[in-house]
Amino acid sequence: MLQKLASSPMPLVEYERHRGVRLSAAGKRRALEVVRHHRLIETFLFKMLDYPIEEVHEEAERLEHFISERLEERIAAKLGHPKIDPHGHCIPTLDGKMPKRHSKPLTENLGQGVFIVESISDNDVALVKTLRTAGIVPGVRLRVRSSLAAEVYAVSVGRSAKVTQLSRAAADMVRIVCER
Repeated sequence: MLQKLASSPMPLVEYERHRGVRLSAAGKRRALEVVRHHRLIETFLFKMLDYPIEEVHEEAERLEHFISERLEERIAAKLGHPKIDPHGHCIPTLDGKMPKRHSKPLTENLGQGVFIVESISDNDVALVKTLRTAGIVPGVRLRVRSSLAAEVYAVSVGRSAKVTQLSRAAADMVRIVCER
């Protein structure tokens, strides 16, 4: 299959036997187009159809390869051309550009402090729901109180004094930036 993708008229990959495979320029453009479709669909489902955040990723996975460019543009226009999806991930621009972000996983934080949640990984539906239930969503202020042996992270959401304990797996799904 890799040889077929590499030898097509517009190859999506560059393949060298025993050396591996890389996306070609056309492959990168196509990948970003699929990511754009996926994130716009997630945003549409969340904002317009009131899907719970923990359900939008799986539904978007089913639909991302089947929408036309016309439908993509209409969804983007209806949503006001959003720049981020409900998980806080950047939506690639129509011309295939992906903005750089400068966040880091909560698990890489070495001390206490106040941060802003930039994004939440959508890889584990149960943990997405756990984080949402705790109020940990993109844009929220998060005070890191301690990380006990790097296995449990004690945090407070917003201005609340209530301490929520996150497992390492949950904390690893949260990307943070310093509060400005």
